Amino acid sequence: MKRAVSVLGLLMVVGGLSANTRAVLSPEARPESQATRATMRGIFTAFTSVYSRSLDMDYFSDPRNRDAVAASLEAFAANAKALDDHGGGLDPSFGFLRQSLAADADEVLKRYREGQYLGSQFMLNKLMEDCAACHLRLPADEAVDFSADFLKQAEIGKLSPVDRVSVEIASRQFGRALATYEEILASPSIPAEGLAMIGAFEGYLKICIGVRNQVERPIRTFETFVTRDDIPPDLIQQVSAWIKDLKALDRSASPGKELATARALIGDASVLRQPSSNRSGLVRMVAANASLHRYLQSASSYDTNASEAYYLLAVTESYVSRSTWINEIDHLLEQAVRSAPKTDYAGKALGALEERSKNAPPAGAYQGRRAPAVNIEELRKLVEG
Repeated sequence: MKRAVSVLGLLMVVGGLSANTRAVLSPEARPESQATRATMRGIFTAFTSVYSRSLDMDYFSDPRNRDAVAASLEAFAANAKALDDHGGGLDPSFGFLRQSLAADADEVLKRYREGQYLGSQFMLNKLMEDCAACHLRLPADEAVDFSADFLKQAEIGKLSPVDRVSVEIASRQFGRALATYEEILASPSIPAEGLAMIGAFEGYLKICIGVRNQVERPIRTFETFVTRDDIPPDLIQQVSAWIKDLKALDRSASPGKELATARALIGDASVLRQPSSNRSGLVRMVAANASLHRYLQSASSYDTNASEAYYLLAVTESYVSRSTWINEIDHLLEQAVRSAPKTDYAGKALGALEERSKNAPPAGAYQGRRAPAVNIEELRKLVEG
């Protein structure tokens, strides 16, 4: 039995998968469910009716608008819960994002009802990270036209490029998002060294490689970028490595070769680590991440290689994720154990979880939206039993 394509990949829009992706899915795996499409439309409609209004705090906090805003937030939360409850057939790697979206939607509504308008607005912005993390995983076309209309609203047009690009990704307007990233990379108002702090390189490459399967465009962008006056030597070296890897990247891997492709791209970097200052391997890790997601979308539910795929996905996430809100690594490692507990990669994943547990942040430290605590003892019994 093949897994269904992720409905999260359609979040906030109906029918966003590319023709190439549809071609490799069996008919029963295609996202044609009327209930799913209705849920997606409900999420998008509720979100667009309230997000731009949240940018106008006078409107958002006005008691006269409370019922209308609350109704939109209630609809958003209900549809997000439906997605979490009834997203059957999904690749388990999407489970945490589904849960995170539902939990964040509930938190937006709760804070609004309590009169915490700034807090509710903050959580609406964090929802963007849930959406972006999903939308950047698989090949996709542009969103339908009403998504483009949403972005034309005056309040959204006033956003800074850094904030606007998140809205564009959430609305699946990838062409706009690429242009905005290129504006960010060229902007003298953002120091070259500061671009890594906002995840600009990762976000741009994920669209180019994972969503659009393009290398010529980022090559041109990075060749221009290295001519900036403020770029330090170590960043020049890293970007030069990205250009070299982009030129060597094989984009023609046939279906069924995704896991082997990811193995080759990752090479000997198959251990989890904290993000380092040396990002020379970023292109290879982004490409491997995309390849692993494609593999897991098509893998049989009983495929023991899925354990390796989830483990390697956690490895790539430790390199390519720059979100301070979403941390999927523990969830992916747990799936590596549960999918095939008797494999070598399940043992590696368990060891990584134990190490991460020892080095967990202290209670009360900011951790964003983390996956629920993993029951390591239960997983150990699965591996050793």
